[in-house]
Amino acid sequence: CCKLEATLTSCEFIDFIEKITSSKGLRCTEVNVANYGKGDFINVHKDKGKGKFAVTVSLTSHWSPSYGGLLHFTDGANVTHTVVPSLGNIVIFKIDEQSDHFVSPVTVDKSRYMISAWYD
Repeated sequence: CCKLEATLTSCEFIDFIEKITSSKGLRCTEVNVANYGKGDFINVHKDKGKGKFAVTVSLTSHWSPSYGGLLHFTDGANVTHTVVPSLGNIVIFKIDEQSDHFVSPVTVDKSRYMISAWYD
């Protein structure tokens, strides 16, 4: 986890995020490692106040959509995009008024690991 955090906060990775997002002067404001087990979820939220961009990296392999624990993006009323955890999968998204998202409840007795970082 320490090496992953060092990577996500490194100048090289931040340069990469800046190129992808056409932004300048970003800095990492927070890094979080999560382990979702059976019944764990995150309610709909926007990451307001955490920065301009969020990055999630999945550390879980062999995950079926039927297990739950999926990252869902919404337009406020409907799910518009769903990301199934897959080892090494990186999701980068802008934090704004349209960035509602949530993690659905894990339905199996397996662990889903991920690391998230926010940039401002």
